[in-house]
Amino acid sequence: MLAVATETFGPLHVPLYGWCVLVLDFEVRLLLGAVPMLGKSWGALAIAQTVADLAGWWLR
Repeated sequence: MLAVATETFGPLHVPLYGWCVLVLDFEVRLLLGAVPMLGKSWGALAIAQTVADLAGWWLR
């Protein structure tokens, strides 16, 4: 289910990052999607997503 969700929402990031990072983006989404499963908390996902977005913004 997690892999299907990450494949579904992956193309939404293409306009921001381009096709060349699609595989890396898929892996990051799998990791971020696993955070609430492991941490049993959606707050952990919100923090992980914020950190990932800030890192992506900073690395541009």
